[in-house]
Amino acid sequence: IVSGGADETDGVEIVSAPLGKAFPGGLFVAMNSTPKNFLLFDAAKIVPKK
Repeated sequence: IVSGGADETDGVEIVSAPLGKAFPGGLFVAMNSTPKNFLLFDAAKIVPKK
């Protein structure tokens, strides 16, 4: 999991399904413009629980 943020992105994707021990609350992915890489975040920390 990367701490920080993207300087610019072409898009993001989110999956709310559990994805194993690393992402039990889902996964949020953003493409970082410079350098060209992908930032992975725990979706549970971004999407509030109902």
